[in-house]
Amino acid sequence: MLGPELGVRGGMASVQRLILDHAARGNDLIITHIATYREGPALVRCAVFVKGLVSLLRHLMRRNADVVHIHFASRGSTWRKLILTLAARIAGTPVVLHAHGGEFHQFYAGLPRLLQGFVTRLMQNGTFLLVLSDSWKRFYCEEIKFPDRRVMVLPNPVEIPAVAGNRDGKPNGTILFFGGIFNGKGIFDLIWALSQISQELRERVRLLVAGDGDVERAKDLAKTLGVKDVIEFLGWIAPEDRDRLLRESDIFVLPSYAEGLPMALLEAMAWGLPVIATPVGGNPEIITDGMNGLFVEPGDIAGLRNAIETLAASPERRRELGSAARRTVLPLDVSLYVERLTMAYESAIRIQSGGVLGESNA
Repeated sequence: MLGPELGVRGGMASVQRLILDHAARGNDLIITHIATYREGPALVRCAVFVKGLVSLLRHLMRRNADVVHIHFASRGSTWRKLILTLAARIAGTPVVLHAHGGEFHQFYAGLPRLLQGFVTRLMQNGTFLLVLSDSWKRFYCEEIKFPDRRVMVLPNPVEIPAVAGNRDGKPNGTILFFGGIFNGKGIFDLIWALSQISQELRERVRLLVAGDGDVERAKDLAKTLGVKDVIEFLGWIAPEDRDRLLRESDIFVLPSYAEGLPMALLEAMAWGLPVIATPVGGNPEIITDGMNGLFVEPGDIAGLRNAIETLAASPERRRELGSAARRTVLPLDVSLYVERLTMAYESAIRIQSGGVLGESNA
């Protein structure tokens, strides 16, 4: 399995950690993880990739891998992972490509036509493709021309806590945001929306922001808009702190402009939190507006304000949406996920050996 270092921040590393943890629990999978990316200066990133490539080549030469599983996103991640894909296919080892990037379609559309063709040809070296939603499957089949029968929709996994948070009787509302502090995640829209809710509600809510990025800009905006006293910036948090916040908070908000299928959203739903999100990426295939969450369009600050006011003012509505959200993600439990992932590996091996792929696996 090739992807970012397991300590790297973000959803791709989280998915890898879940897979490796649960694959080791009595399954027949033996997975060796090879890091191909580390946060840091360009020289460090290059060194980690070269080291990962050498490690992959060593495994391929020794013929001790049945499948190579490659996680990729967009931009630099795409180019790095296509080199690895080509190396594995030259060695005759089946490759399972695993698409994560919420902005891959924008990255691909922005390439010159010649480079689009280059990406398409290299990506088609993959034996099997895992995508996060039906909408992403349509994209890769239509734009990349990846054969439909070699694509599996596999939404991100989530660990389902035994008991959701108990939020009964709480008069105030704690709003939670997990994600990078930059425009694409909608955090600045969220701060604007919070500044526009009624004064009565503003005195009863607080916003906890967990993530890193342009923190100073966010703090300056909160100060300018007069809401710095109701927003706390926590930085990047440890898993145990994440679970505590999910258990104790009342509303989860992720007003992103682009997504694959965000792990933070699935984790919030698993803890029984009512969620406010945008209908981007795979979100509409998990959330039904008004049934198990609320949708607002990206950049719709007035709509975001209204959704926050609706949930902040009604504990009953929060409980109703939160319970439905938790029921929705039960089928995404990581133990079921590993079973389907094993099916994908088996399908890739059959394709590589010239076997017929059964419809039940596609």
